[in-house]
Amino acid sequence: MKYRITLIIILLCIATLPNILIAEQFNPLPEGAIVQIGLGGMNSHEISPDGTRIAVLTQNKIYIIDALSFEPICEIEIGYSVPTIFTFHPDSKHIITTDFIGDILLWDTDTGERKQTLFKAKDVERLEFNATADTLATVYRGGSTGIWNVETGTERQKLKSEINTNSIFCLAFAPKNYNFLLAIPDKRKAISIYDSVTGELKHTLKGHDSSVSSIAFSPDGRRLASASGDSSVFLWDTETGQKIKEFTDEKQTIYQLVFNFDASLLATTNNKNLIDLWDVNTGEHIRTLSRDIKGIRGIAFNPDFRSLYSFSRDGMFRQWNVFTGENTLSVYYDFNYYNDFSVNPDGSEMVALCNNYYTRFFDLTRNILEHHVDSRAIGGSQFIRMSPDSSILASVQGRKTVVLYNRNRQNAHSIDTEKNAKIKTIEFSADGRTIGVGCEDQSLQLYDVDTGELKHNLKGHEAPVYSLAFSPDGNTVASGGMDSTLRLWDLHTGEMKRVIRTRAKTIRDLDFSPDGKFIAMGVYSKNINVFDVETGKRELYLRRVDANVDHVAYSPDGNSLAIGDIKGGITIIDTQTKKQVHKFQSDISGVRKLQFAMNGKMLISQSGSVFHIWDMTVF
Repeated sequence: MKYRITLIIILLCIATLPNILIAEQFNPLPEGAIVQIGLGGMNSHEISPDGTRIAVLTQNKIYIIDALSFEPICEIEIGYSVPTIFTFHPDSKHIITTDFIGDILLWDTDTGERKQTLFKAKDVERLEFNATADTLATVYRGGSTGIWNVETGTERQKLKSEINTNSIFCLAFAPKNYNFLLAIPDKRKAISIYDSVTGELKHTLKGHDSSVSSIAFSPDGRRLASASGDSSVFLWDTETGQKIKEFTDEKQTIYQLVFNFDASLLATTNNKNLIDLWDVNTGEHIRTLSRDIKGIRGIAFNPDFRSLYSFSRDGMFRQWNVFTGENTLSVYYDFNYYNDFSVNPDGSEMVALCNNYYTRFFDLTRNILEHHVDSRAIGGSQFIRMSPDSSILASVQGRKTVVLYNRNRQNAHSIDTEKNAKIKTIEFSADGRTIGVGCEDQSLQLYDVDTGELKHNLKGHEAPVYSLAFSPDGNTVASGGMDSTLRLWDLHTGEMKRVIRTRAKTIRDLDFSPDGKFIAMGVYSKNINVFDVETGKRELYLRRVDANVDHVAYSPDGNSLAIGDIKGGITIIDTQTKKQVHKFQSDISGVRKLQFAMNGKMLISQSGSVFHIWDMTVF
């Protein structure tokens, strides 16, 4: 099934920049979802042998993208058993994947359908077909290489050379009908070339002073290019094993190299996120391609001989004219890996934290994909919280430091936890003057937001404090631990007011009802756990949900309780009748966080690194 996609042309104010097409999302969305933010993070990628398709692996899907137009072709639902690696079939129309149980699976990249299971091979970390698709090379954990007969599903040989698995592109077959050569960078900074039919070692190529990071055969198979961390690119004769040319990239670590289709050009990427073009015959540097590129993940030449494309970890796909160096097309897919989000009290704005240390602000009152309001680098990589007045953001840096800063990153200051305790969670109080920090050393630490001074170091838990919540009236802070207890503390005096013991091993999430009378828990159980704050008694909810509950959230009016489970289900409970009134189902993975927005008209969930915004008015 083909997937439609909406493209919005963003007219940039700088005339010299090309228009950027923003790919909103692959359709269809889960039922009840208004929009999806993020596609799951770019874990790895592959480019088809004919250069016409790009495959991007996220947390439970593989997205197939047309390399010429950057339009989507299909998405492959690989489920929760995420494959460790994958590669294209030589016909460029299929891919194969491995999963954790060792199945080698074949998929159709036009339809996204699973075609067949080829065979089993455990502990595989990389796959590569030969040009005729009758042989498959597998790199095993530890570095050895197996040669498989695809038709019979038997391992024909196991090569002794221990591959350098730190190499990004560490395995390559020569093109069709050229001596069945297989090139493997090893741990000795050398490259071994084997006859893949007999297993005979043909050549050992030596010369690099650092580990080989990338190798590529020329289209005719007569030459092999290799790159390494010593800033050098070598060109080798595959017949004789002799080095025939050397390029130097000014002491930059080279990550990837590719030939164009007539082997006249070589493109390289380096640790400065630059793309360089080289004349293969003369060894001369032709030009450098760059335009604010961050985190290049892949490059390849188009079959038209005129252009090269690149894509970055954040999802920016670019086409380049190799003769002029002009960036002729840019398309953005949101492959950011989102770590966390927070919504301001009136639910009109959301801030999200990416794994590249950037925050992105979304205006929820408008079309969410018109896009983020602002994006800035911050000091923290874990958690993001917005103060009640939306003026202060908090994050965690290095697991032991809370970083507080305003929207413009001015007046930022940091708070180191007492005794360098590792942080498990953070939250602002209702008035925004206090930030609570749940720690691995079993303490709940409360700090003054303005001064960073420690107000209270609350102790009583017998295991790490995993969750916390402040009451709406600002008088109580609740903490949930891995000791099966919920503890209620007086925010002003630090006195422990109540201990509620549960049957849960870990209290993963807490949320007070808007009136402060009840507190809901996510406790990795199918039971609905809501307790009366005054009496400590559990409220009777007869219904159990379909999977273990991880996260909970009350609506602003207190009439609804959202319960997120480990299988991506979100059950909506009417708090008056205590009955289920609706259920949403994410197609990504288990729910990591829930928060209402827009006065309860929207519900935002995080599954893995993807956000869904759900329409709460549909029922």
